Amino acid sequence: MAGRHRISSVAAVPMRLDATEAGVLSLYSRTPRRWTGQDLSVATLLAGMAAGHIATANLVHRHQRVTEQLQHALTTRIVVEQAKGVIAHAHHTTPDAAFELIRSHARRNRVTVHAVAHGIVALGLRI
Repeated sequence: MAGRHRISSVAAVPMRLDATEAGVLSLYSRTPRRWTGQDLSVATLLAGMAAGHIATANLVHRHQRVTEQLQHALTTRIVVEQAKGVIAHAHHTTPDAAFELIRSHARRNRVTVHAVAHGIVALGLRI
């Protein structure tokens, strides 16, 4: 395969971040050559930078995912709190007792608490 692309020399430098290997940085040359210490030193520096960027990108991705999950939880919680208020008012009871009514209804009907709360707030469901 390398011959088909006229590659005559190859060097591979591990991309490490602490004790973890993130991949390999490969150097290719179309002419036969010996890779010098300086070549490999620069490649090692570049491999370290690339590994750092990969780690940073992974961290940013994880943080974005957590942010999305927290936003979803907050949005869900708002609807549940609104539904608790509606049911508490309708039944002349406390928000905690209203939540128990919502949860019981959800369990009996095998749906999520959020689905019941959404039904109460958006569709006028009364339980």
